[in-house]
Amino acid sequence: MCLTTMYKTLTGIISRRISTHLEEQNLPAEQEGCHPESKGCKDQLMISKAIYEVCKRGNRNLSVAWIDYQKAFDRIPHSWIQKSIQLVGVNGTIVRFCKLSMEKWNTRLHLTAKQEVMQLQPIHI
Repeated sequence: MCLTTMYKTLTGIISRRISTHLEEQNLPAEQEGCHPESKGCKDQLMISKAIYEVCKRGNRNLSVAWIDYQKAFDRIPHSWIQKSIQLVGVNGTIVRFCKLSMEKWNTRLHLTAKQEVMQLQPIHI
């Protein structure tokens, strides 16, 4: 089932406020892939390619390492997300809202077999 419109609106507002806060704090260049106007990985790969080409033309040595954090936010404890936004100085009300919301996250599975639908108990995330 889709999230309610009010919840989506509220989380959109919170996301924008956190992004604005991070922009005001001069988001590190290394994190530019998270920037709202960025194309994410594509921008970072294009920058890496440009650096490589400059080094190649100038006959300079270059060492590069890429680390793929596939679905990083699905794999880390929610407490780390909460602590991270708190450490960067996000408003305490937003931090508390995120904490309380995450505690209530759950999902339900619906199984369909032979025209019969079974709804399982909520699964806490």
